[in-house]
Amino acid sequence: MKNISIFLLGILLFLPVHAAEGGVLFFEPSSEEVSLGEEFSFDLFLDTGGVFVNAAGVTVLYPAEKLEAVAIDASDSVFPIFAEREIEEGVLRIAAGIPTPGFAGTGKIATFIFRAKAEGQAELVFGKESVLLTNAENTNILDLEESTGAAVEIIPDSGAASSVGTASVEEKAPLVDLNSLGRSIQEAERILKRFLSFVF
Repeated sequence: MKNISIFLLGILLFLPVHAAEGGVLFFEPSSEEVSLGEEFSFDLFLDTGGVFVNAAGVTVLYPAEKLEAVAIDASDSVFPIFAEREIEEGVLRIAAGIPTPGFAGTGKIATFIFRAKAEGQAELVFGKESVLLTNAENTNILDLEESTGAAVEIIPDSGAASSVGTASVEEKAPLVDLNSLGRSIQEAERILKRFLSFVF
């Protein structure tokens, strides 16, 4: 398996690539709204347009100041062989393959798991070096212009806001029954006067 992975990586990195558009990459979901600190995931898919492909090399760029890449899960990928699953700050890289005749159709490549680091908007985009390769003359059928990334909207943590609100309510002074308080003061005054009359 290790030798196959090295061979696959060699195909993706060193052999000449011929262009022939037709396949696309995309994410599911295409957009997501998450809370600050929340973990979430995007599934990476390919659509070969009916053409058999034997290898995929995908680079995904993301804003490291907004998102933290936690893991790459390829357990249910259409590609059984992975030569590379790399996480760097702001960059994810995958190199995967499948023996001849390859894979044709729509299928999942991998799942990317992220954690929201800061509020705001973030986008996942494909690097220009991404490829979908056929076994025939190492032809790249990926159409990057038709491939679609993903968008993330990161909102404040609603749980934290609720906790603050609850604490504020609990810190308020207890309500006082003024009528009862007045009666208590009058009773205390009567007792004090009776006490003083006995003393003096």
